Amino acid sequence: MLGAYTGSKPGRRTALLIMVALVLAGALALAWSQVRATRTLGPPIAVPGTPLLVRLPAQWKQDPHKPTAFVLPTRGDSRQQTADFERRISFQYERTSGFRPPLASLRASAGKRTAEPARIGPFAAVQVRQKEHRRWGFGESILRLASLPNGDVVSVLYLPMSALTMADLELLDAICKAVQFNDPSLTVGWAEACGQAGIALAADESWRAVLPAVPEAPGLFVGGAVHGIPAWSLGIFRTWLGTGRDVTGLLKDFAAEYWLLNQVQITTPDWKREDGACIALVRHPALTRNRRPISAAALVAQSPVKAVLIFVYSDEQSAAAAVEAAERAARTIQFLPAPGIPELTAAEEAGREFAAKLASAGAVPWWGELPVKLKLAGVTLRGKESVSVAREPLGRNPVRGYRGSSLVTVAGYEELTRWEVMNSGRYEFKTQVEMGDGQTIESYEACAGRDEAVKRLVVLNEMEHARGSFRPGPAFIRPPFEVLAESWVAREAAGALFTEFSTLLAGGTHSCLLRPLPPKNGYARVLVQRDYWPAGEILGFDESGEIQFLRSAIGELRRVTNRRP
Repeated sequence: MLGAYTGSKPGRRTALLIMVALVLAGALALAWSQVRATRTLGPPIAVPGTPLLVRLPAQWKQDPHKPTAFVLPTRGDSRQQTADFERRISFQYERTSGFRPPLASLRASAGKRTAEPARIGPFAAVQVRQKEHRRWGFGESILRLASLPNGDVVSVLYLPMSALTMADLELLDAICKAVQFNDPSLTVGWAEACGQAGIALAADESWRAVLPAVPEAPGLFVGGAVHGIPAWSLGIFRTWLGTGRDVTGLLKDFAAEYWLLNQVQITTPDWKREDGACIALVRHPALTRNRRPISAAALVAQSPVKAVLIFVYSDEQSAAAAVEAAERAARTIQFLPAPGIPELTAAEEAGREFAAKLASAGAVPWWGELPVKLKLAGVTLRGKESVSVAREPLGRNPVRGYRGSSLVTVAGYEELTRWEVMNSGRYEFKTQVEMGDGQTIESYEACAGRDEAVKRLVVLNEMEHARGSFRPGPAFIRPPFEVLAESWVAREAAGALFTEFSTLLAGGTHSCLLRPLPPKNGYARVLVQRDYWPAGEILGFDESGEIQFLRSAIGELRRVTNRRP
């Protein structure tokens, strides 16, 4: 009977054992292929609303309740399951206004959980295990965070419904390793990024580069890790030193505008490289009170048009490593031809010529006789934001001058500016800022005539913060006429120009580069860069010279009204 079922005859035990072994091997091979199929990653899938492309095993499906999440459905009798999936993985991509170490946010929310180095695609990341209370008891999930050099944050949350196993960890590693970015600014090579920034810089093995949100401004972001965990970032941007400008004054203006620190709170130790390039460094004196992502800044200047600003993004714990990286970059960085940095002499002369033209003719040729009200609005990284602008001739007589106002509103922030400017050169300019954290800033600027000194008073939280006077140079554009210069360069100028704008929270003026860009969607465009903040913003104007949009690293505002009362 045995021979009828097996093909063997009694006594042929060797053949029987071989057959059994073959059957067992086939079963194991089938099981192995099934296991491999559950772990073999499929083709890239775009995560909606993000630049992420992810690969998952074929059995995983998109979560119908959350498009950025994927689940492995339960098998067997679903009535006996505690959830309708066995495993779940979700992806999130958040754009921010500046790099912050991921450990800082984890310290705030995770307590004493152990953080481990990890990776998401080509970027360093941090990983923590999280215990969660569920309906049937406690479970464990894994959170991975990667802070990209430009500040964007990628998070991956892996949630098994059963106990976390080594197979789960291996699968998560494979999925995160396979993450791709469908954004050229995030996948750029080191040499290409440096070339677009107009610099040459030797990279450390752990450094990664990405391009800025306004690529027309020559620069890049460099991210570094400490013990494999993202810890700091450098924003490296080409800048310049206008006539009469030095590295110390430029950094002091940055500290005043960005950190709200007056001159006596700043130290700028400076030294020179062997090639004669001058270097200066400014650090925030109290990082525990610093609410902004930049903790320090360095400036390297080899010539007026061969200069670079290095912004240091870090927290208190990573500040030493970040400044060390910035100093290393400052000592070794070399300058290449930079797209967009014009020849200084000609561009400064163009700025002086336009300033003289504006001082002589006033705003009448551009603004005319009619009052104007307009509004820009949009959603930026700060939330829903709007800018309302109004202006009118003084006494209905534009030959006398103009008065106007602007109001910037965004969640937790309001900035109101009122101004009056006369064609005689007299002007008054007052700005009041209320921040969501309770801070208030008031800046008063006034000038009695074209040849008179400009007086300024800055009040911070109802206490005098800075007071002084200065005599601007021949390229000075009085506020609020800056928009006239921007509009003129966008629509009429033959090339770029350097001009002087007021530094409202510091002691004088700064140099501003206005560079015309090719028209887009029917609007003339100009790139506006300040020497202490060269990351830049792009303004668009219509044929009448009125602003239509403003695009910066934090988002875009577009005109939503077009009426003349």
